[in-house]
Amino acid sequence: MSPTHPDTFYAQTKRAAEQIVLNARGADGQPLGTVLRLGAVYGSRIKGNYERLTRALAGNLGTGNLGTRSQFHGKLGHVPKLPIIPPVTRGMIDKYTEDIAVDGSLIQKELGFVPQYDLKAGWEETIREMQA
Repeated sequence: MSPTHPDTFYAQTKRAAEQIVLNARGADGQPLGTVLRLGAVYGSRIKGNYERLTRALAGNLGTGNLGTRSQFHGKLGHVPKLPIIPPVTRGMIDKYTEDIAVDGSLIQKELGFVPQYDLKAGWEETIREMQA
């Protein structure tokens, strides 16, 4: 499991909930649960910060070119306009556009997970479905 450094109340309570799950054992001593830390889950039913960010990026970047700040930016390309859901803060944009790499090899190896979409196709479909 990757080390964590929860720096907000939300992150601290999320980590505490993970510990409860990881510490839960059956009568035979076997673990009762698994914690999955999914790097970025998105789709047409996204909510909260990802929904606000997607709408803000689609509606407020002129040409829609997301630039090259991260792989997200470089691969997504043109973003069609969507209605904006305020408030979008600078901190939120920084958080969701930071350069991080998420390694999915363990879930692929352990559970046989195979992604159905690459990053570009996944975000294009997400935006198309949000427009509908």
